[in-house]
Amino acid sequence: MQRAGQTRSVSFGATRLAAAKHDLVVVQLTDEVVSLKIADPTAGCEVDERRSGPSPSELEGLIHQRIQTRLLGRVRNLRVRVETDSVLLEGECSTFYTKQLAQHAAMGVLEHEHLENAIVVQTG
Repeated sequence: MQRAGQTRSVSFGATRLAAAKHDLVVVQLTDEVVSLKIADPTAGCEVDERRSGPSPSELEGLIHQRIQTRLLGRVRNLRVRVETDSVLLEGECSTFYTKQLAQHAAMGVLEHEHLENAIVVQTG
């Protein structure tokens, strides 16, 4: 229970943020804080949408590394392509389960991008 006029603290990793009782705090949670704005409730809601995420080439590397680390080479000829708001996975594997695992590994890195899984399953 809080008293009027008191503030509450919110902790994200090593960053501590304080918000008054009636202020609106807009935070997008990922590995790092991407966007934060404390809005004045009397002035209406304002949202600051600065994006400080990885560049497309860094995102390609992160996804590629995560898939290779988790699947230990089960996806052959893996290629990751990042375009404006979409990510394309290409390669070959021997089971649909491996294809699904690669997709979920990539989804763990993505924020708002669309993911297309074009990994080919070659049985036999």
